[in-house]
Amino acid sequence: MKSHFQPHRNTFLALAVFSIALLLLTGCNGAGKQIDTATASMSTTRTSLDVGSEQIDRVMESLDALDTTSHLKKGFDRYSKAVDKLDQDAKTARERWASMRARADEYDANWQKEMASIQGVEAREISQKRREAFRNRMAALRDSMESLKAAYQPFVAQLGDIRLILANDLTAGGVRSIASLRAEAAKSAERLRAELVKTRNALAAAETEYSTTIRTTTAEEKNP
Repeated sequence: MKSHFQPHRNTFLALAVFSIALLLLTGCNGAGKQIDTATASMSTTRTSLDVGSEQIDRVMESLDALDTTSHLKKGFDRYSKAVDKLDQDAKTARERWASMRARADEYDANWQKEMASIQGVEAREISQKRREAFRNRMAALRDSMESLKAAYQPFVAQLGDIRLILANDLTAGGVRSIASLRAEAAKSAERLRAELVKTRNALAAAETEYSTTIRTTTAEEKNP
């Protein structure tokens, strides 16, 4: 004879499994705060990449403006300042990335410590899989940042060469002489923008995956 308590027992077991999974995801001893700190670092890093992307546009616009300006000195000063600002933005992005990595590594280390307290075999396997997914996500972000760095270095080197040439030959002829360098810098800018988009999207995806705030769907979104 079937027990009347069977549905209730199944419900209790399902809730227990869900509670364990939620605990393992957020961790113990304030780990929810730890992952919030890690995702906040992802957000600030992503914001710095957005700022850098906008600055690339300003640099290229100031470079193109040298063709039409009647005041080469003013135009060159704008270009030079734009390059300096881009360099500063890149430095800020590197610092925020380093901070993000440090916070993620701290979170991962604490996660590993918490796993030692887990008693059940299945529960430990669940936690280990989630931790491995987190580590893989961070490894992918590191690869993306390295690709971004590889795209940035030739671009900023080209900008520096152009600045040096014009600093010594700020004339209409000097501007015409860098046409091929400008074309190469424009190609490098496109490659850099593409890498920026990839890295930014990867950061946004990681931020969403590990956020402790779950976005709910409104009635309007369900029924537009």
